[in-house]
Amino acid sequence: PSGVLVTLGARGPNMRKYAFDFGRTKARGEIALAPAVQRERRILNATVSLTPGGLDEPAQSTFQWATPAIVEGMRTQRVTPDDAVPPVDSTAAAPVPRTFHLLTRQEQAPNPASRVTLSAQRDALGMPRARLDWRLTELDRRSFRGFYEALGREMGRAGVGRMRMRDWVMERADAPWPASLGGGWHHMGTTRMHADPKQGVVDANCRVHGVGNLWVAGAAVYPTAGCVNPTLTLVALTLRLSDHLKAAVA
Repeated sequence: PSGVLVTLGARGPNMRKYAFDFGRTKARGEIALAPAVQRERRILNATVSLTPGGLDEPAQSTFQWATPAIVEGMRTQRVTPDDAVPPVDSTAAAPVPRTFHLLTRQEQAPNPASRVTLSAQRDALGMPRARLDWRLTELDRRSFRGFYEALGREMGRAGVGRMRMRDWVMERADAPWPASLGGGWHHMGTTRMHADPKQGVVDANCRVHGVGNLWVAGAAVYPTAGCVNPTLTLVALTLRLSDHLKAAVA
């Protein structure tokens, strides 16, 4: 986590309006800066999610809001989720946690120094293993810090609470990143789209520059990664490529 949000007042925000967690079904909202604020600060895209229990309070789930009879019924499959929702909603009067972990997802600026190459190591099939050289920039650091500076001021102004950040978040732009920093599980940008072959791998129609019969479909062609899940956009891009190929061979 990047830090914690400590809310003001006797109760924290109503998390049922923010997140839904039932069995394998999970949905939640995330907080982002307004586009105008982002442009003013000249920072990259970022979002933050709130996870209950930021300091020492246990996270609460749908099952903690339910009565023992409902929980036992769900475990023995005598109560369906649809049956459980009204009683859970009507009995969810317990105070929610007042502290929340701040989990950040931030876009990275395109960086030629970050690259994927082939290593000398071989896998079980004798093929070269991929080697990732992942590097972060001063813009990445400045965006991270600027995001939380703006968000922290707004949380205080609105009377929501106070944010307590990890020390590394507010350090200078050239300071080392923490070892715990990790990337997402979506591979993007290694065949980025650009009209200029010197700036990208594929053109606007996903065709590899200099190769007449090779196209790439997927998130690898994204010019920038953004900060949200890429799947819906990559499916739309793939369908667009399909239409282009059908028209080209018709």
